[in-house]
Amino acid sequence: MYFGYVGLQIVLLVCGGTKRFQDDDIETARKRWADYKQRKGFASWH
Repeated sequence: MYFGYVGLQIVLLVCGGTKRFQDDDIETARKRWADYKQRKGFASWH
């Protein structure tokens, strides 16, 4: 499970997966987090 925090809110990015696809899942989570931050106006957050 990959997630990010916005204040006290947890944003779920990716669920499930196996070790075989872990690198792909991490990349997907990073892209989704960047997209979420951009859409919410938090593009400068890390």
